[in-house]
Amino acid sequence: MKRGIVDANPAAYVLDNIDNAESKKDYPEKTVAELGAFIKWIPDPYYRAACTVLAKWGLRKGEALNIDLPFLHLDHPAYAEYLDERG
Repeated sequence: MKRGIVDANPAAYVLDNIDNAESKKDYPEKTVAELGAFIKWIPDPYYRAACTVLAKWGLRKGEALNIDLPFLHLDHPAYAEYLDERG
């Protein structure tokens, strides 16, 4: 391997030797009504909004938290002002 050039996947050896059979989890399946009831139960609007995003998109927490603000469309003057100040 030359400096700065990768000609192979450096993680390939590790990935080939991992037994993924044990890492599969058996998550419970929830209906839309059950998720809706859970989201309505959450008192904090911030957490309720985050859970709504997770439920609608079917994302994991880490994926949803990486949403960048400029890619959201929120029609509110405070949000537009915040984006202008942020640059």
